[in-house]
Amino acid sequence: MVDKDSELRYTVTNGIGLIVREKEGEAMKKHWLRGLLLGASLALLLSGGGALAASLSLTVDQECFECSPGDNEGPEHLVEITVAGYNVGDRMSGELKLDGVVVQAGGFPASVGPPCEFFMRVPCDTFGLWFGTDCYGAAAQGSAFSNGSGEVSGWPTAGYGDFSLRIWNEDTGDSARVGWRFAEDCEAVEFVPEPASILLLGSGLAGLAGHAALRWRTRE
Repeated sequence: MVDKDSELRYTVTNGIGLIVREKEGEAMKKHWLRGLLLGASLALLLSGGGALAASLSLTVDQECFECSPGDNEGPEHLVEITVAGYNVGDRMSGELKLDGVVVQAGGFPASVGPPCEFFMRVPCDTFGLWFGTDCYGAAAQGSAFSNGSGEVSGWPTAGYGDFSLRIWNEDTGDSARVGWRFAEDCEAVEFVPEPASILLLGSGLAGLAGHAALRWRTRE
């Protein structure tokens, strides 16, 4: 005959064990999900912030510039782009675009640096784009890209819009891009981050928020 007290103790013990195992399983699932969310969130944040591991880099000193009256090259009229992360002798090329249309392109045989700089200004009377550089070890010139014959390209006419400069290293595969705006009045321009960057950063922040919520529930 089965002892009722023993049967009761057996039932209670098994019940407690089942509850403990269920709790442990839930905790493992939460830890796994938290780890997945944390890893994905950090990856998205790094992607949204830019490819930090790329060696070639371009930085611009201002997001917007205005046309220069006369020979005035004040800070608001002269754009400076710094190029870094390359070796002298590397085979590099570049292209300058205005609203997605290429206005200058060619080879970029840097003989000094890194770093070196590009310069841009647009006179108000002619709107002729002046785009030079000191990357070749000489005085800034009318263009920064060779057309393949050793000569530089001409001086195109600029218009208000968004400029972008892209340079790539054909030896290493590195590529870098930077953008800025040419406007009649920069104070009236409202800058909005690129949609892709907003999506990546937003997804990363949402993932971190989910990770924090799971940790809070686990503590409860």
